[in-house]
Amino acid sequence: MVNLRCGVGIVPKLVVEKSLLKDRVWFLDREPLLDPYPVGMCIQKKKMNAALIRAF
Repeated sequence: MVNLRCGVGIVPKLVVEKSLLKDRVWFLDREPLLDPYPVGMCIQKKKMNAALIRAF
């Protein structure tokens, strides 16, 4: 819906900075700012030794 310009999304700044669509994102200056929040990651146990996972 956000990509169709029919919605609003909240994502971490780092996600936007690394996104291929970063040039199509508009930031709204609104208060209050959101507090930082924890982010988790789930992967299959058999992929724990993958280079990409280790780099992360």
